[in-house]
Amino acid sequence: MSWSIHHVNLETRDVRATADFYATMLGMAQKDWVFPASRGYLPGDPDKLALMADGRDSHSGLHLIAPDREFAAKNGMDHNPSIGGHVAVQVPDLDAVVARLDAAGIAYSLTGEFAIPGMRHLYVEDPSGNLIEVNECLPETTAPAPVRHLALCQVRSGSEAEFAKVMAGLDALRNRLEMGPMRWGPDTSPEGLGRGYGYVFSIDFPTAAARDAYLEHPDHKALGARLVGLCEGGVEGLCVVDF
Repeated sequence: MSWSIHHVNLETRDVRATADFYATMLGMAQKDWVFPASRGYLPGDPDKLALMADGRDSHSGLHLIAPDREFAAKNGMDHNPSIGGHVAVQVPDLDAVVARLDAAGIAYSLTGEFAIPGMRHLYVEDPSGNLIEVNECLPETTAPAPVRHLALCQVRSGSEAEFAKVMAGLDALRNRLEMGPMRWGPDTSPEGLGRGYGYVFSIDFPTAAARDAYLEHPDHKALGARLVGLCEGGVEGLCVVDF
């Protein structure tokens, strides 16, 4: 059976400092973690999880995770991949591995698609007590489509400074939600077709579910109410589209 190393997972006491170390000292690129629609229990806060991607696929490379004593129980597993670190081996036929482990009477934890889109996972200890993940790609499964949230704003004259504060507040939500890059600024198009929408902001989300969580967050709702108050005609001075 063919195989390859998909990722290495390190138990990490300080995820942010460790991610910065690998980015600065080894030049690794940190990428946003995209979760499947069937996401299990996997805290995604920046101080809990980081992906240093190597570019082979969406989640291959180095995973940094804060130890979580409840991880196994909350996912219905007997093994806890957040503690002690592990190596993940990718194979083309996970069922064949399961059959061999069953024949040998070796205990394992088998999951469906719960952490990485398009993958299912098995966790088992080798004879030396090393935790190993074995995973495979699910057939005809694709990662959730990303969403770009775009808002056009007719900001009242004299409200630009307050508008900038609202933008800073929205950007700060990235520390608590699954949000990608946010950009904002005045319309600079030379075409003259802005129709009074003098400011624009956009936010990238890894999935529609992440976008929905942002929309329902109480801080977003509070900032949105402030934004409406800064626009000509209130809500009539806003145009919001997602694609």
